[in-house]
Amino acid sequence: MKKSIFVVLSLLVIAMFLVGCAPQEELSQEDQQALDSELNQMSDEQLDQVIEEAESEGATALAGQAYSKYKAIPKASKSRVLSSAYKTKLARASCDTTGTLLEGETNNYVADGINYEITVTNFLYQAYAGGVHSVEFSVNGETFTLLEGESYTLADGGTIKLTNMLYQAYAGGVHSATFCLNGGTQSCDATGTLLEGETNNYNADGITYEINVNNFLYQAYAGGVHSVEFTVNGETFTLLEGESYTLADGGTIKLTNMLYQAYAGGVHSASFCLNAGAPACDESFTLLEGETRDLASAGSLTLTSVLYQAYAGGVHSATLCFND
Repeated sequence: MKKSIFVVLSLLVIAMFLVGCAPQEELSQEDQQALDSELNQMSDEQLDQVIEEAESEGATALAGQAYSKYKAIPKASKSRVLSSAYKTKLARASCDTTGTLLEGETNNYVADGINYEITVTNFLYQAYAGGVHSVEFSVNGETFTLLEGESYTLADGGTIKLTNMLYQAYAGGVHSATFCLNGGTQSCDATGTLLEGETNNYNADGITYEINVNNFLYQAYAGGVHSVEFTVNGETFTLLEGESYTLADGGTIKLTNMLYQAYAGGVHSASFCLNAGAPACDESFTLLEGETRDLASAGSLTLTSVLYQAYAGGVHSATLCFND
């Protein structure tokens, strides 16, 4: 059950008042990251114990005293630990679950009753002013990269946020990522992420779908179109981010996330949510407005979906199911 964020906010305000008058000793960025990482890896009970012990010393005793529990970070005063602990507690209040993984590590997490398999694939740490610090995740088959503080919307509507990144840039140093995960509500038989030009097979409710991401349209100006062209079992169509398409067998595919890095070597990827239909067509095909197709024999045609993109150059297409 989720904690009440209002209660935690009240506690945080009290804590900030208690430590507000005490001088806050500055920590190096590396020491602060190490402190945050250690707090993030604690259970809720351990975190509460840290706060209780620090608060029991009284407001006047907080400043400038090294907290013995953090011998690895001797510069961390009790006031700094208390402030960081409350920030960690507040962050958790808005998450279904939280976790910390090392580079290359995989674990399963349950958020609002939904299971998520999460892997921290690798880190990018550019050790100079303005350098990029990011983490690559794979969640239930979706692969994406986040900067610290960034969030990503998963195919089922859930979200994951990179709350803390620890990268110790020396031999044997720890590389870990802490995240906040909230479960989604949208049900998907299968999810996936494909790069531009990539093809893969996905099994959704016992039906195999061959999915190809053909190309991207990315107009880099205000109001520009951002879309992805797919081919699924021979049907070709274009989707904007968030749009869904009904396949010939009644299944659906939704473009949940589009990543287009507009520089040389940048990643172009599309994440989607796939729900299976009921295969009941001898043949299915898609026609653009004005196109024709000859049928090999007499039979019946069923219009299964229409795509009408109401902007200049938008696609107008119809998908039909043929049974002879």
